[in-house]
Amino acid sequence: MARRTSRKNLPALSSHDEEKILTAPEAAKYIRVYEKTLWELSAPRGPISVVRFKRCVRYEIGALKKFLASHTEQPA
Repeated sequence: MARRTSRKNLPALSSHDEEKILTAPEAAKYIRVYEKTLWELSAPRGPISVVRFKRCVRYEIGALKKFLASHTEQPA
């Protein structure tokens, strides 16, 4: 039987990891919001694009970074 790994301690992401996808809990932790907030920000309701596999929803790291960049305020 395969052993499940804990999602609590996620490794740091490198530029090589841009193409990886995250689950909803991992994505929420990555952008530091609650899962409910992530769902509200996810397509089709919000601006964060998602990858859907039947009933599974996944998030590309690049899409999360794009969202964060578009909501970053520059100093005056």
